[in-house]
Amino acid sequence: MGHPDLWLEASFFCRGWCGFDGVVFAGKVGRGLDVGCGWVDGLCNFDAEDVAGAEHVAGEEDQSPHTENIEIYTNAEEVELLLNGKSLGTQKLHADASPITFVVPFEPGTLKAVARINGKVVAQDELRTAGKPARLILTTGLTAAELTNPPAAEAAPTLTSNWNNVTYVTVTLVDANNTVIPDSETRIHFAATGPGTIVAVDNGNLLDHDPFEATDRKLYEGHAIAILRATAQSGSITFTATAEGLPQATMTLHVARSRPDPDERSF
Repeated sequence: MGHPDLWLEASFFCRGWCGFDGVVFAGKVGRGLDVGCGWVDGLCNFDAEDVAGAEHVAGEEDQSPHTENIEIYTNAEEVELLLNGKSLGTQKLHADASPITFVVPFEPGTLKAVARINGKVVAQDELRTAGKPARLILTTGLTAAELTNPPAAEAAPTLTSNWNNVTYVTVTLVDANNTVIPDSETRIHFAATGPGTIVAVDNGNLLDHDPFEATDRKLYEGHAIAILRATAQSGSITFTATAEGLPQATMTLHVARSRPDPDERSF
């Protein structure tokens, strides 16, 4: 049968890879985005793919009692769906490989799909509902921009004085459990002090036409980025991100003199 795949689609759940792939609906029904190949907007390139077994997040504006139509895509023999640990049933793969569907009463927590072949678990995807905003996390590098999980901690890079050398700082909004909140459009204000400057900001939203050259940006899918460049040969840059009602997030980046490259050109 080849590599077993599994993914979920629902109006209040966000994404999946496992081989998982999926469709993002952040908050309101109808605002969808295919994340199979990531999402790109100008200077911003966030990769939305995750590894098998990873936990994903869900945003839900309507907390009142209602049902959601869940579609599960797989090439495994059968799939079981569990809501907060309780099985909602198991369905066999359709002959035409059309999506397996469940009508699920909305309940904050965890929705998990488990795919099996010959009774053996071969793939699974787990979606979690995000709570209230608690804090901002700062990370560096494009690989730090995980749309579905809290970014992994990493050491801040050293900027050089080379004009072409920049650093991407990603700000991520999370709840008290470090779950990314995907449906917030909170505006983040960036600042840099010391030998550095913010040259651009972005968030990956193709419908957001705010200018790149600014020091603030709305979150999209829980993230925004600022791009920094050094303005001196040495020193330390203090970078901050603030939002109303949240504690300030701070990161320090160091600047070092760059080695001359005779073949390098600036544009």
